[in-house]
Amino acid sequence: MIKYKIMYIRSTLQKAGPTNQLFYLLKFLDKNIFDPIIVTLSPEPHNSSYKRFKDLGIKVESLNLSRIKGFFLTEKRLNSLVKKYKPYIIQTHGFRADRVKIKNKIASRIITLRTSFKQAVPLQIKFYYLGKLLADFLYISHIVMVKKSEFVVACSKSLSTVLYNKYGVNSIYIQNGVDTHKYTPVSEKMKRKIKGELEFPENTKVYISVGSLIPMKNTGAIIELFKRWSFLNNSMLIILGKGMEYNKYKKNINNYENIRLLGEKQDVRKYLQASDYFISASKGEGLPNAVLEAMSSGLPCILSDIAPHQEILKSSKMLGVLFKNSDNQDLMKKILQINNTNYDFISSNCRKHIQKNFSAKIMSFGYQKLYTEILNVS
Repeated sequence: MIKYKIMYIRSTLQKAGPTNQLFYLLKFLDKNIFDPIIVTLSPEPHNSSYKRFKDLGIKVESLNLSRIKGFFLTEKRLNSLVKKYKPYIIQTHGFRADRVKIKNKIASRIITLRTSFKQAVPLQIKFYYLGKLLADFLYISHIVMVKKSEFVVACSKSLSTVLYNKYGVNSIYIQNGVDTHKYTPVSEKMKRKIKGELEFPENTKVYISVGSLIPMKNTGAIIELFKRWSFLNNSMLIILGKGMEYNKYKKNINNYENIRLLGEKQDVRKYLQASDYFISASKGEGLPNAVLEAMSSGLPCILSDIAPHQEILKSSKMLGVLFKNSDNQDLMKKILQINNTNYDFISSNCRKHIQKNFSAKIMSFGYQKLYTEILNVS
């Protein structure tokens, strides 16, 4: 039986949401039909997921080019690998991979978008050190390349709508998924044990926020509320993540014992299992992995009312609450509201909702259905 080779192209396998989604896709990929290969553009960073993919038995090739060398050599070397492996489908993931011109006219190309163009983390960061003109050039060139792609996949229905309404990009959507076997709730006894290991006060209600500390995530709004934390007792805020605003936040919370900024952690799962609620004030997302992981772990969510958050919660009060973005009074009101609901009931609903609608297996099957339609395989 013929196997259809699929080439996945990413900058690196750095531990991040998009890399996790690629891992989930390949974990459940039918290897009897599809033969995957990953090509990375640059050397792996210290926090690489390379070993996870190798342990899955996935072949990984790297161009090992720095960003400067890559500007001149990526297209030539990547097209040499395409010629060597002759994939039936090429799927690009990420800002740099999307913009590479593939000369092979036989392979179908899929561009996978996990956020809108202006919200892309690389673009936000590059804007500060490359300047507006170059950032705008990269932004426009990315749009042009996406519009030329044969197939565009958005990671959420809400993102697919934005891509069409704002940029005229036609796309289908396959929602992100989460490993529901890895991210699971724990008993109260185990939660107390984990809290002890992490040196969290045993009787404290823990709110957790996870994500890059960049302006778009708006974590500062949550910090400001918890600095004025007089309306709930015995509560604390845990923040996991790094980013350009980390040092600013660190200085901002020096004298506040109820706020802990812990940086990046290898095992986010343990911190979720030690927490009671997940909270995000983000101004823009594709379909946030952190929210899916938290809900799979049984955490009710307190989320800003952006479209991707609404898509996950489906505006159900039985899963969490939505607050008006950048409105701390409404955020305070919604925290009080969710604290007055049946915690165990909502926690159980969150878990079931993710298992039914947002599992990694469902996401992977969505891509495999697309592949078979492209290849016309029954």
